[in-house]
Amino acid sequence: MASLRKTKSGNFIICFRYQGKHCQRALKTKEPDAAKAAKGKVEHTIYRLTNGDTIAPPGIDVGDYIVWGEAAIAKANSQAELEPSIPTVVELVQQYLNTQRGLKADSSLLTERCHLNNLKKALGPKAQRSRFIVLRAK
Repeated sequence: MASLRKTKSGNFIICFRYQGKHCQRALKTKEPDAAKAAKGKVEHTIYRLTNGDTIAPPGIDVGDYIVWGEAAIAKANSQAELEPSIPTVVELVQQYLNTQRGLKADSSLLTERCHLNNLKKALGPKAQRSRFIVLRAK
């Protein structure tokens, strides 16, 4: 079940719950009929998700998908194209070792591989992530 709220500026906001999570999104309209139509669409999408008739695409916020549908997918895809792919530490290590094969002595590569494996162990699960916070000592 979804509900509509009107802001001081006259724009409508839709509020709903999905999988126990409260969501609200600005509908970017001041027209009551457009807001009611959006509410019906949101309720229908929640119904379809709950019954398993559709699934929210991975990597897209489920609240955005419920409200905006295909437009949320298109927006996420366009943002993904703009963002450069950031390799993980594991991928960087593998790329580095692949490029150095034949350029360095096997003993040097063995030493470097040992040090890089120690780095991956020290990072733990963070080595599998493409983005992580590095804390700097002051």
